Amino acid sequence: AADGFLQSDDTALLPRSATNSNYSNAVSVDFFPAFLDDPWLTGRIAAIHALSDLWASGVRPTAAVAMVTLPEGSLEQQSELLHHVLSGAVRELMAANAVLVGGHTTNGDELSVGFTVFGNASTTKHDGPEVPEALPFTKANLRPGQLLLLTKPLGTGVILAANELRVAEARSVSSAIAMMLNSNQRACAIAREAGTTAATDITGFGLAGHMLEMCQQSGVSIELNLWAIPLIEGASVQIANGIRSSLHDENRTAVEDFIISNTATNEQSRTFSQMQAIFDPQTSGGLLLSVDKDAANRVVAELVAAGYPEAAIIGCVTELSTTVKIRMIG
Repeated sequence: AADGFLQSDDTALLPRSATNSNYSNAVSVDFFPAFLDDPWLTGRIAAIHALSDLWASGVRPTAAVAMVTLPEGSLEQQSELLHHVLSGAVRELMAANAVLVGGHTTNGDELSVGFTVFGNASTTKHDGPEVPEALPFTKANLRPGQLLLLTKPLGTGVILAANELRVAEARSVSSAIAMMLNSNQRACAIAREAGTTAATDITGFGLAGHMLEMCQQSGVSIELNLWAIPLIEGASVQIANGIRSSLHDENRTAVEDFIISNTATNEQSRTFSQMQAIFDPQTSGGLLLSVDKDAANRVVAELVAAGYPEAAIIGCVTELSTTVKIRMIG
């Protein structure tokens, strides 16, 4: 990560003077409005979503501070709502070996939940923990010849948009929720063992946006295999029906000047759904990992065995380049 006030990754290393290698030395924050009526599920997903920034940086979570905006209501109603949100969050924090150490609430028009999360990026050696000079994974370490792995399927944005319009199938909403509840904790551990050098989690900018961030910070171009991109059950149907998340067009506009496509983009093409899905904003999405070519198939097998059944190799880093390009094939 860069020195100074602004750092380019989703997780920031704390200055040496502010940390002890036995405690937290990295921090991140995330916050979003609730998109489900179930506050317990909302708390679980919000915690996993926030923790994902740490896992995408190879950092082990240690603690969290909650930020919750509660809709107007009686003290009893607000207390009950907060209890359900935090109960769900604590469940996931405990699973990540992290503790909720405090928080803040305020009133607003709708329920919104977020967490500042702390973690330890240190590596343990025989003579004790070592304070790192950099995060284990960053967005700036893609190397030519590496393959790109995606741990979870795309489609939460379009499915949640369809759900808001009351046109989503129940099983596709259930699949999206199951994906969001599948944390990146195990994938992080596998990636560290595999020697991953670069990673990010796929969230609001969509796969294409986050991929472009990595390319620009690494100074590389990549090739993306559209046909290999996994989608959540029901996402293709909603894309074909013309449903799009409110952020879809903005995400596409942000990256379209960097995309070279030799594949058909009409609705009859076999990769039309994937082409649209790369602009779809994700909540609690998967990790995008760089892995050396000779290790990639083994890492995918390990991810599948660890509970990421749709993990896939979706592309490769082609070259160092001052003119970053994402070349689509499929």
